Amino acid sequence: MSDTRIGPAPPAPSPEPQPRAIAVEAAAELDDLARLLVRDVETTRLARARSQIEALLYAAQLALARGDGGGLRGIAWEAGRIARDLGGGDAAAAIVAQAGQVCQLCEKTNAPATPASRQTP
Repeated sequence: MSDTRIGPAPPAPSPEPQPRAIAVEAAAELDDLARLLVRDVETTRLARARSQIEALLYAAQLALARGDGGGLRGIAWEAGRIARDLGGGDAAAAIVAQAGQVCQLCEKTNAPATPASRQTP
């Protein structure tokens, strides 16, 4: 008997990478993308905190000029909250230090609360 094949010939091996190799490469790319997204989220969080602290510093200077003690206490509380939310880390250290400056500016004065800053029960 001769070696005759019935049906189509088996497919030739393809020069493309194996599916497992593609999956590993895709996972590595997703891991890189995840790291970039985390870094982007952290950068956005720090930028937002920095702009909030700068606005609070300006607001503290205005409240100080008006003699608004209640406003200064609220500003100091908000600056402290932002500093606590940032936590530690080298990137947040400068923002936390600036928040401390806002709190010091607010605490330095013993300005009485003005009628506009008092809240009625």
